[in-house]
Amino acid sequence: MSTTTTHTPTTRRRQSDGLLMEALLHTLRNLTPIAQGLCLVLLAVYLFSGFRFIGPGRSALILRLGQLQPEVHGPGFLAAWPAPIDEVVLLETGAEHALLIDNWTSRGPRLENVTHLQQFTDAQIQSQLEATGTAPVPVEIAVAGDSLDPVTDGYSITGDLNILQGHFALRYRIADPHAFFHHGPAAVETLLKKLSLRAASRLLSESAIDDLVTSGREKLATAIRNELEAGIAHLKLGVSATALEIRELVPPRQVAAAFEDVTSARLFARTLEENAAEYRLKQLAIVRGQASAIQQRADSTARQSIAASQGESAAFTHLRAEYMRAPALVRTRLYNDTLDTVMQQVNSSTLLPPGATPPSVFLEPSASR
Repeated sequence: MSTTTTHTPTTRRRQSDGLLMEALLHTLRNLTPIAQGLCLVLLAVYLFSGFRFIGPGRSALILRLGQLQPEVHGPGFLAAWPAPIDEVVLLETGAEHALLIDNWTSRGPRLENVTHLQQFTDAQIQSQLEATGTAPVPVEIAVAGDSLDPVTDGYSITGDLNILQGHFALRYRIADPHAFFHHGPAAVETLLKKLSLRAASRLLSESAIDDLVTSGREKLATAIRNELEAGIAHLKLGVSATALEIRELVPPRQVAAAFEDVTSARLFARTLEENAAEYRLKQLAIVRGQASAIQQRADSTARQSIAASQGESAAFTHLRAEYMRAPALVRTRLYNDTLDTVMQQVNSSTLLPPGATPPSVFLEPSASR
């Protein structure tokens, strides 16, 4: 009775592997000892080729037979199978990565004068005078030169319908190595650029150009970074934006001269206003000083007048009391005091005998009065 053996594909593969190992062992037995040692050394080098050291600021991911492993290996020693079993992917997780966003970079020539008066030669003037009897009238013509191309030149429109160009610098770190590797470095940077430009376009459309080109740039950069963080979290890019710098945010070069004129006029007006405010403060200080001095003199005069009035009133009250007690004596005393005061103010005097007709006396003030 005969037995029939059925060979499945798995059985045939095992038999093939067994024959291959038998042939390999047979070949090794037939080698010289030196060749055998050399093969063992090469085999050991191959087996240990997957061992490596991960430097500071780096992280490593392992692709085992093309399958991403869940572990994230930090700085230190890493033991992995040799290629092509394991593939080690190194990521710079401890350093900041810089991304230049220059899609809105200003291009084109600078035009100092957008329009100017058309100039005519003497021959053209003479020819028109002979033909029409009048001289040609100068007209404004546009300056020839490259203008802004809305198709190829990047730009954004502000809330007051002006145009701005510029470029930004974004710094970011790898926060989730698995998510970052899943998207790929090139795709992550492309998405970061698109998210940044989208946030910048939306925020610029809500702001006036005067604020954006002067004091509002720092606030704008913070708002763009906050909106960018929200987009990164939504797309799970595995990075975190650490800073966004606005390196340039200006009107197109073709109209830069006109904007500079406006800025210069604004600065000049602000200077005049500051000078006027400073002059006002100085004049107010002078006027307040003068008013204070006048007030002090008036107070002093008032005090002196009040004191003098009080003194005269007291003297009059005392004199009245004396007069009530001895009227004749007081009258004589007042007469003598008055005569003494008058006589001190004349240069000469004449004494007449009793009973004589009193002459007219003219009193001349003395030179000292």
